[in-house]
Amino acid sequence: MAKMVVSLSVVPLGTGSPSLSKYVKRVTEVIRGSGLRYKTGAGFTDIEVDTYDQLAQLLAKIEAALAEMGAQR
Repeated sequence: MAKMVVSLSVVPLGTGSPSLSKYVKRVTEVIRGSGLRYKTGAGFTDIEVDTYDQLAQLLAKIEAALAEMGAQR
């Protein structure tokens, strides 16, 4: 199967702060820890995945990490 390149932009809501840098840092750590190839840009991170399941697992980990940091959604 061919690889897919997904552009991801995450905007945590309900954080109580206008600063997003710590959330961006955490999401980048989760992506790095996944072992997937990625490239960060100004507004998006491009990620190479092999399957939709691989993407879904990564998104679930990102969502959980942000929830642990207090993001409401």
